[in-house]
Amino acid sequence: MKRTILAVLLTICIVLSFSSCSNSSSVSMVYSDIEKISDGTKLSGEESLVVAENDLLSLSVEPNTAAFKLTVKENNYIWNSVPSNLENDTFAKPAVKNMMRGQLVIECGDMKNHIVSTYNSYMDSVELGGLTVAQNENKGFTAFYSFPAISITIPVRYTLKEDHLEAEIVVGEILEEGDYKVLSAEFLSAFGAGSTSEQGYMVVPDGSGAVIEFNNKKTSYNNFSIPMYGSDIALVDKTISGYSKAYMPIFAINKGNNGMLAIISRGEAHSTVNAVISGKTSSYNTVYPSFSLRDYKTVSIDRHSGVVENGGNSFIMFDNKEQTLNSVAVEYYPLTGKNADYSGMAKRYGEYLAEKSGNKTSQKDKPALFLDIYGSINAEQKQLFTTVLKPKALTTFDEASEIIETLSKGGIESFNVQLKNWSSSGVNDKYTKKFDPLKKLGGEKALIKLSDLIEKNNGKLYLAADIQQFKSSDNALGLKETSKKIDNSQLKVSRIRRDNYLEDDEARKFSFISANSIPTQMQKLASSTPKDFGLSLINTEVYTDFGKNYSKRQQTANYIEQTAKEIEKNASAQFPNAFLMQYIDVAFGLGGQYGEYDVEDYGIPFYQIATKGLVSSSLESINLSANKQKSFLRSLEYGSSLMYTLTAKNSLIAANTKENALYNCDADTWKDEIIEKYTQANSVYEQIGFNLVHHERIAQNVFKSDFDKGSLIINYTDKTFEYNGITVQPNSYSIIKN
Repeated sequence: MKRTILAVLLTICIVLSFSSCSNSSSVSMVYSDIEKISDGTKLSGEESLVVAENDLLSLSVEPNTAAFKLTVKENNYIWNSVPSNLENDTFAKPAVKNMMRGQLVIECGDMKNHIVSTYNSYMDSVELGGLTVAQNENKGFTAFYSFPAISITIPVRYTLKEDHLEAEIVVGEILEEGDYKVLSAEFLSAFGAGSTSEQGYMVVPDGSGAVIEFNNKKTSYNNFSIPMYGSDIALVDKTISGYSKAYMPIFAINKGNNGMLAIISRGEAHSTVNAVISGKTSSYNTVYPSFSLRDYKTVSIDRHSGVVENGGNSFIMFDNKEQTLNSVAVEYYPLTGKNADYSGMAKRYGEYLAEKSGNKTSQKDKPALFLDIYGSINAEQKQLFTTVLKPKALTTFDEASEIIETLSKGGIESFNVQLKNWSSSGVNDKYTKKFDPLKKLGGEKALIKLSDLIEKNNGKLYLAADIQQFKSSDNALGLKETSKKIDNSQLKVSRIRRDNYLEDDEARKFSFISANSIPTQMQKLASSTPKDFGLSLINTEVYTDFGKNYSKRQQTANYIEQTAKEIEKNASAQFPNAFLMQYIDVAFGLGGQYGEYDVEDYGIPFYQIATKGLVSSSLESINLSANKQKSFLRSLEYGSSLMYTLTAKNSLIAANTKENALYNCDADTWKDEIIEKYTQANSVYEQIGFNLVHHERIAQNVFKSDFDKGSLIINYTDKTFEYNGITVQPNSYSIIKN
């Protein structure tokens, strides 16, 4: 018994040592341009005071509560931080009302006793006399929330800009004077809330975007919650399927002729977008962000073997490294009239992205055919008296050239080709350090020949480059260049199989490079690659690195962004996060796949409308889809190019390998359908244009997409649909010319 107690105590000591170690070297703040908070002019009283205004907007605040109103001068519409009729909500319990009255709900960790507690700014600060409001030189105001029970003060700054309101938690100036530290914060959870008497909807960043309608009565389902750029693999221990996650740091709310687009402009990699429909906790529909400021993980302690993931007694492990995330901010853009729907919001987000990219353009007037071609695969092969895994050719470079020539002769006018498993390191799940085309596929000369052929056919070859992930048994990188988990152990995760989305076998764990090494390693690969080749970033996982070169998620996102910026050659990405848009020309699988969360009502091409003109893009591969006709129709609906995944050899050899999703990708099987579908899509776009400008749902599973010169009505139902005298066949579409 004594030995058991000693073992548990020793385990706790080890865990404490991991969680309390601080970074030995100084770390730079994520944002270096954050202004210090000015003292301002202290405000008091219960009356609402105007603290800033311009030609478009007016901002007022109640000093005693920090509740504010954003007024749109064009039509005098008011966006309230606290619902005006909250007191009359008979459904919401008092605790819920109190949370909606405040601007913050914070999670705090007692670092001494390893306890996590929750506090809301109304009950635990305002009601206890802890609020101070100061005007900021006619630019807005700052609310200082002092939480006396835990000796924490949090400044929240509101700044009125030309056409939007910026709301910022100034993390770098949070005062933590006791044992408690701020772990996370829900921010402005009731701003713009829609009541049961209002018609409207919320937009959430699931894949390419999705709509949750007000009052949709889906109260039996879980609230919507999606982490930006996916879950942090340094904390969850498993990779998540790359098809359904949040790629855009946005959310929005519409109330008829008035809409509000919210862009998470700082700290987005630490954010989660949440949405709650009326009837769950209150009579309001709300969408809002939350931010993780410090990481922690609950682990379990087994009395015999120490720390385990499941079972035993739970223990909270905190990240006590130096805080580097000094700001999180959301920009709220009020929109009116025809700009207030999700199409108008997407256009405004597109303008935001264009401004960041210097108004670059990459969109073509006609769609290209997107191809995802696999060069090789690791398959079992007999060697003497045993079986070993060795690279086996699926598509040699010459065979890939034959595929391009066949499709070109069939009428396909342009291509974007992503070549995977083209190198010895890639096929063996090793780190891609340099340009090393597999000799088994034809070597460098054959690869250059393939690239030249694609260029002659109005296309571009992009070599898939994974400069983050590698097989844990690969010794090409030292431990100093490998990311660490919160307990300082090596970051290892299991890959999710693409065919059934289940965790792969235990033998194939993957590690990730130390985040700060990503740009340097990518530069090495880019510099060794001939200039005529493009590179495609196929893994842009945003994770925390708890190792020696400590990197928070936002810093990792910045490193990936820097990587794309410094490639200095044509670049593409697979399932790209929005921060890459200003650097890439082509996006394979833009927005991934609509996740269809139960509380959602339908998916929308928000990402596609926003990025029109910035990148050429496709949706997911049609021939890997469970419903190929639906996937084809979705590409037309979203104004996207078609994409197929191909191999030259009989891909049945992939059936018992890690790439078994390729078993039905033979080019000979698909070439006729590819030519037919491409010709069909090209004919559609020639008639109506290739620039998607507006989208709406006109009936259940029936959508209307407006382009430059006409519109498409897409009917996903099993019955015919009538629209203004036009009959749309089941699982088909009809064209309306302007």
